[in-house]
Amino acid sequence: MPLFTISGLDSSASAELAVTSHALATYSQTDRALGLPLGQMLVTLDNIAGPGTFSANQVTSGLPGGWREVSASELGLPSSLVDVDGYITLQSPLLGNVSRGPQLKVLAEQDALGNISRVSVSYAGTNAPVDIVDYSFLNSGKEIAKTMAPVLSGVASFMDQHGLEGDDAIITGYSLGGALANIQARFSDQLAGGFFADSHYLGHASPLIFEADNVLNIGFENDVIHRFVGDHEDLKSALEGFDGFLENSDENYSSSVDNLVLFDAVYSKSPWLLASDSGLNPFAWGAHLGGITSDAVARIVSSSFYELMSQDSVVVVSSLGAGGRAIHWVGDIDSPTSNHAGEPAFIVGSVFDDLLRDGASDDYIEGFAGDDQIRVSTGTNQVEGGQGTDTLLFEGEADDYEIYRLDDGRIGVSGHDSLTLAGGIERIEFEYGGGFRGAGPGLRYVIEDDRLEDEFRFDWFDRDIAFVDAPQDGQGGEWSREEVALADAGDSVSSAGARDDALHLGDLFDDEASFSAESSRASGEGIFGWHGGAMALAGLEAAASFVGSALSGHVELPEAWQAI
Repeated sequence: MPLFTISGLDSSASAELAVTSHALATYSQTDRALGLPLGQMLVTLDNIAGPGTFSANQVTSGLPGGWREVSASELGLPSSLVDVDGYITLQSPLLGNVSRGPQLKVLAEQDALGNISRVSVSYAGTNAPVDIVDYSFLNSGKEIAKTMAPVLSGVASFMDQHGLEGDDAIITGYSLGGALANIQARFSDQLAGGFFADSHYLGHASPLIFEADNVLNIGFENDVIHRFVGDHEDLKSALEGFDGFLENSDENYSSSVDNLVLFDAVYSKSPWLLASDSGLNPFAWGAHLGGITSDAVARIVSSSFYELMSQDSVVVVSSLGAGGRAIHWVGDIDSPTSNHAGEPAFIVGSVFDDLLRDGASDDYIEGFAGDDQIRVSTGTNQVEGGQGTDTLLFEGEADDYEIYRLDDGRIGVSGHDSLTLAGGIERIEFEYGGGFRGAGPGLRYVIEDDRLEDEFRFDWFDRDIAFVDAPQDGQGGEWSREEVALADAGDSVSSAGARDDALHLGDLFDDEASFSAESSRASGEGIFGWHGGAMALAGLEAAASFVGSALSGHVELPEAWQAI
């Protein structure tokens, strides 16, 4: 099941909706705040400083192409429901009709002829002090749901007039707006005569989590607000559940993505920032505020590894400004806001020059654009450098590794208890072995079609590395100790005869691999799922490494492999 999975939609449609809903939610959040055009101000600041100065992406504002605001009059609603900032307002359960109370925008997607295909109810987050007074009603939700009814009835009528049904609606919001989207999801069978029961609900950075299959909550685990009050029955019980003084307890929910990390300056443990993840620490709000202008969701969806991500996958996304990108290595680190350091992870770079590194397990690293440096160590890793001139860095010396050229153009590097498969990489650098007679650090190679070319290009000091031949496309049958077999074609069968072997089965998951070892368990034979396909295994105690799994060394069957 892909990372962003929405009930009733396939992977592609779910991914598009995740990106679109985030754009709609953040537009409603920043269009105006306290009377100021916050979104445009942020864009202007980004343009003055230069894109990428403060964040890992160019800041944008405004609606996605083809979307427009729907006025209150189009919805048949009185002008009295529109506040001074142009938002449609709901009554405050506590204060009643107040200026800049709970707000929303109704948005419509239309073609060049004006035909409307989708409508969104996008709730605004906290953008005025008056919003705070209603926080105590979030967990119950029923008081707020009552105030939604008149507006939602108008939206339902508008959609019906345009030949649309409930599943053509996107209900979203950021922060407090995400909580309101969860409340509408909870009462969707009651509001507007149940018109929105089949709508698509996506809360972004929501403090409230409604545990149901009709809503998806997207946020970052290092955001102190995401999941803040969770699914507790009331605010009091939510606050009692905190591990510390208003610290996010990093709970997991079935309707929430719980292991996304926005790798910002706070998460990098910059020494000048306070480490506490308490909601009372202003620095801890970095991921919450940064998430408004971040394109992290879009980058995740565009990753070549996206279809391998599940809802519980660890995904670390670079969100450093120019200064941070120059000194901090982006990866899954030990943090008070996480409990997964050392597990397999996806590391996502930016369009700028990034420093990216793997963890202790099997990782997927994508650099995107920019001249990236990507450091790998142990485990089985897959790397996509992307555009730019990217360098892959390894521990030890070149003599510690064997280098392979795959039929699909990628490079395979085996050694130091690791197997790395990399595409879009222009250079490889080893930690030691450079300088005169290998006495210095940093030996770097340029990847050529048939070898690694030593950048120190004097023939009498030539240290080029030829690619090692390895069985591919099922050609190998049995191979000897410490060899690597690379199988990129379907229906290939290979068998490893001893420990320290490694097998790459490529992108076709109907391959069959049979492993035998000197000491195998009789009970070790079986069929196990591997990213949607099947693989026959024998002798699970064989010390083999598999790209795309968590299996390496003498291990028991990892959780990533599920019996079918």
